[in-house]
Amino acid sequence: MQKKNIVIFGNGGHAKVVAEVIKQENKFSISHFVVDHELNDISHTNVISEKLLDLSFIKSHKIYGGIIAVGSNTKRREISKKINRIFKNFIFITTVHPTAIISKGSFIGHGTVVMPNALINPDVVIKDHCVINSGCIVEHDCLINSFTSIAPGAILGGSVMLGEESYVGIGAVVSNNLSICKKTILGAGSVTVKSIKKSGVYIGVPSKLDKKVNRCK
Repeated sequence: MQKKNIVIFGNGGHAKVVAEVIKQENKFSISHFVVDHELNDISHTNVISEKLLDLSFIKSHKIYGGIIAVGSNTKRREISKKINRIFKNFIFITTVHPTAIISKGSFIGHGTVVMPNALINPDVVIKDHCVINSGCIVEHDCLINSFTSIAPGAILGGSVMLGEESYVGIGAVVSNNLSICKKTILGAGSVTVKSIKKSGVYIGVPSKLDKKVNRCK
């Protein structure tokens, strides 16, 4: 069966990892990486400026859809809005590494990537354009809202609600039955034991609002 052609938006380090997941999953063929700047080096034959990505290009290269491979939650949202303005009904693919475990009853949204050795337990809902990184654990009945990122080795206990554009840092832990409001950053190694209702950067064990960081915003 011939694989469908897709494009990857971005060509940085995160895009490399997403591309590897796509190759390992072996469902799609990567046609081009799309960047938001002009290209002066013609040696990158599979990298194009977003200005060249039009309906004619999509038809001529038989592009089925694509995925936004940019680490910034906010940037992924901005790119998705731009694509949806330009292309009606553009298809954002979902990609899951073969070593990831997705339990029965869980849902993975459009444009989301699940990295190697991630564990998604039963009845989890992960919405659109999320990054579920290598070796992280998302326990049963969690709700992961759109444009969020869970870093390598992070653990979310059961029935956690993670708000849009939030970030759970490397090795961070969130206890059961907590709600984390949108645009919240949980620092690497932090342990969150209470629900968070105010956006900001939270660090430490147990995690607390980093007043110094938030005061500088």
